[in-house]
Amino acid sequence: MIYSQACGYCLTALCRLRLVSSVGPVRVAELCRIKGAEKDDLPVMFVAKIFQDLVRNGILASSRGRNGGFTFARPPAKIRVIDIVDAVDGSGGCRACISGMPACNEHQPCPLHDRFAPIRKEVLRFLQETSLEDLSESLCAKMDSLGMSLPGMPDAACDARVPVAVHSSSSAAKRANLTASAASKKSTFPAKGAKS
Repeated sequence: MIYSQACGYCLTALCRLRLVSSVGPVRVAELCRIKGAEKDDLPVMFVAKIFQDLVRNGILASSRGRNGGFTFARPPAKIRVIDIVDAVDGSGGCRACISGMPACNEHQPCPLHDRFAPIRKEVLRFLQETSLEDLSESLCAKMDSLGMSLPGMPDAACDARVPVAVHSSSSAAKRANLTASAASKKSTFPAKGAKS
């Protein structure tokens, strides 16, 4: 296997997060069940633990509270699959010996080394060149063809123009959001003493 089962769960959950992330922070439970399914197809507690590792690695951001959940720390188009694999499985995970030998290299090869080396090189190239956005588009197309969706998934989730909620820790961005929020409240409510 190229990467662990944990990494497979993580990649699936991250692609699903991309499809529903335009609404803001998303809870892990919302990513672990296909709409209409009787049970979760991804283990909620396990994915939550992996997501915390991704927060520590700067791939995701988390927020607590009633409206808490996970968002991307940077745009999915800027997150390479190799970043995720390395964060979950460690940097040697997909580069390890296919036979499981601890010291497999050009000077001390396993029986499969010469045959598998070009395959490993192509796999690494794929992981380095493929973004989470690419994987999400692929998953979305597959879900569309199967008539599947996720709870909270907007109808246009597969449209690349749907914005992705990305966490911003800069105080300027927070001030801009607060200012925009205050402006929208002013326009929604009449001024004191105004007749409606």
